[in-house]
Amino acid sequence: MKKKICMVLLRHSALDDRIYYKETRTLKNAGYDVHIICRLQNNAFTDMGGNPVGYPDSNGNWEYNGVTFHGIKKRKGLIGKWREYKDIVNLGCFLKADIYHCHESDIALNASIKIKKLNKNSKLIYDIHEFGTGKMPNLITNDIKNIILYLFTYRMKNAIKYCDYIITANDVVRARSLIYNRFKLVDIISNVPNLTIFNEEGVKETNSSIILCHEGSLSFNRGLKEMISLIEEQKYNLKLKIIGDIRGDEKKWLDEKIHNNPSLIKSIYITEWLPYEKVGAAIEECDIGLILFYPTINNMLAGPPNKLFNYMRYGLPIVTVDLPETRMVIRKYGCGLIVKNWDINTFIQSVKYLIDNPSEAKAMGQRGKEAIINELSWQKQGEKLLKIYDELLNPQPFIIA
Repeated sequence: MKKKICMVLLRHSALDDRIYYKETRTLKNAGYDVHIICRLQNNAFTDMGGNPVGYPDSNGNWEYNGVTFHGIKKRKGLIGKWREYKDIVNLGCFLKADIYHCHESDIALNASIKIKKLNKNSKLIYDIHEFGTGKMPNLITNDIKNIILYLFTYRMKNAIKYCDYIITANDVVRARSLIYNRFKLVDIISNVPNLTIFNEEGVKETNSSIILCHEGSLSFNRGLKEMISLIEEQKYNLKLKIIGDIRGDEKKWLDEKIHNNPSLIKSIYITEWLPYEKVGAAIEECDIGLILFYPTINNMLAGPPNKLFNYMRYGLPIVTVDLPETRMVIRKYGCGLIVKNWDINTFIQSVKYLIDNPSEAKAMGQRGKEAIINELSWQKQGEKLLKIYDELLNPQPFIIA
C-alpha cells in the first residue's frame, strides 16, 4: 500500500512553486499518495497569481495530475479562523496520513500539531520557507514590535518540539531551529529550479537595449521605486521586465508615475502572473537579474529568494543588495554584484559596470548557470527530500550517508 502524505497550508496557493511543483511532484513520482489541504479563493483552487486552476467537487476535492487537493473555505474574523483550524484538524484526521508536511507557522501549524497528537502513529514535518518569526513583526511599526517578536519566538520554540523533522531553505533558519531545540533533525532544501520545467528554450536574441529583470510580485519593499529610477536613466537605454504583477498601492503609484512621464511606458513590461511552466522562458529573454529587497527582518533572514536561482539558471549576472544568504551564494559562485550602499547612484553604477564589461558579465552569468546545472538543481534537492521521508518512514539503527 502506498504511504500517504498530507501537505498542510493556507496562505500558500494550491500550485505553489516549492510545495506543488517541487516537493509534491517529487513525492508523487516516487510512489507516494499525496494530498494537499489548502484554502480556497472564491471557491477555487489557485496558482501563485491567484488565478483559478480547479474547482472542488461535491466532496470539496480536486484531482490534478495524480494529486488530491482538499479545499478549506476561507472565513473571516477570529471565530472564522477557529473554524478554519477545526476544518484542517477534522480533514487531516480523516485522511490518516503517515506524514503531515506543514508549510506555515500559524493556523496550519497549530492544526498539524493537533492532528499529530490525535494520530499518534503519524510523523510531522515543518517546512520553514521563510523567517516566519519575523513576518508578523514586520507589519508593526510601533514600540511593541520587539514584544511581538519575542512572543512569536516563544511560540515557535514551543511548536518545534512536536515536529519530527524540520526543513528550512537556508542556514540562518536552520541554525535558529537548532537553537530552539538542538536535538531536532533539521536539513536545508533550497528553492532551486527544476531543470525539467526551467529548461532552455533557445538562443537569446540580441537587443538594442539592456533588459533588467525582476521575477515575482514587485512591491515597495522589493525595490519598485528604485527599479523605476534605474530605467529613468535613459542614457543607458534600460528596460525593466517584471515577470509577475504589481498590485494595490504600488500599482497606483506606478500608474501615476507613468501618467506624469508617459515615455516610461516604452521601458516597462509587466507580464502579469504567468503559468509556472512559462516563467523560465520569460527570464531567458533578459540580460541582468535584480534583487533589491529592503532590509526588513524577513527579507534579511529568509532566502535566498527563488529568483536568485532562477536568474542563475539562465545565465543572468545579478545585481543584489547585501542580504546574508544571497551574499553567500553570490560570493561562492561569483555570479553577480553585491551593492553595499543603499543608494540609487550605486545601483546605477553596478548596472553600468555590467554594461561596460560585457565579457565579465557573461562570465558571471555562466558561472551561475553552471552552479545550477552541476550542483544546485531541484533534481539534487529532491533526492534529499526523499531521503528525509525514507528516514522517517523506515527508521534504522544507523544512517548510511
